[in-house]
Amino acid sequence: MSRFDRPIKGVRQYSPLLHLFESGTDAAHLKAGCRSILRPYFIHPENVDLLPEDILLGQAVNLGQVLAKPTARELFTRCLAVHRSAAEHNLAAAIEACAKC
Repeated sequence: MSRFDRPIKGVRQYSPLLHLFESGTDAAHLKAGCRSILRPYFIHPENVDLLPEDILLGQAVNLGQVLAKPTARELFTRCLAVHRSAAEHNLAAAIEACAKC
């Protein structure tokens, strides 16, 4: 058993991205897939294109793990709504509060 077996199992369980890579999908299509997974959760979806490529896959898989579990999805959605509401009222304070977490 290699040290990668457990992470690969997690990726397979929560994301189709590894399967796409193994079936011959090129890196550009994988990056596009990662971006399409992340965009709906950004207020400014174009900012996803500014994310460094080396974190795209990990973030897309992490989001897939959260969204796959109903309780985690509900908590994530609620937290996102609270953050967005706070940012509408006082953006600087919302950013500062997140930075402290």
